[in-house]
Amino acid sequence: MKIRHIIITIVTAALLVLALQSCSLFGTSIDARIDMFVDDLNYTDRSSAYTNFHPEETSMYNVLKDPSGTFDTWFNPLSSYDVYNRSESGDTVWADIDGGIYSGTEIIFYMAKDGLFDWKIESIRLGGSIIID
Repeated sequence: MKIRHIIITIVTAALLVLALQSCSLFGTSIDARIDMFVDDLNYTDRSSAYTNFHPEETSMYNVLKDPSGTFDTWFNPLSSYDVYNRSESGDTVWADIDGGIYSGTEIIFYMAKDGLFDWKIESIRLGGSIIID
C-alpha cells in the first residue's frame, strides 16, 4: 500500500513538472514570442514568420504573409540576427538588434494578447521607424 502511494506521488510530481515546462500548455510568453520571431528571421524559409503577429491587431497581417515584400526587405535573408539587451515594461519590449545592416540598433516590440495566455507581436519599431503596424 505504501509503495503504491509513493509511486502515485512520484508520477504526479513528474507530470506536474512536465506540464509546467510546456509553454504550449499555458500559451506563449512575450520573451518566447520574440525568440520565435528571431528564429524565423534566421531560417531560409520565412513563410511562417507572419504567424508571430497578432491577426487582429496587426494591420499589415495579410501583407506579412509574403516575406519577399516584407521581412526580406527589412532583414536581409543572407544574414543572421540577434535581439539582446531586452527590457520589458507591460506589453512593450525595448531591445537591440545585430545582423545585416543593424549593429546595436534599437528595436521595439509592441505586444498584444491573443486569447488568454498567448502573446503575439502587434507592431515593430526599428531604428526609430515603425516597420510593421
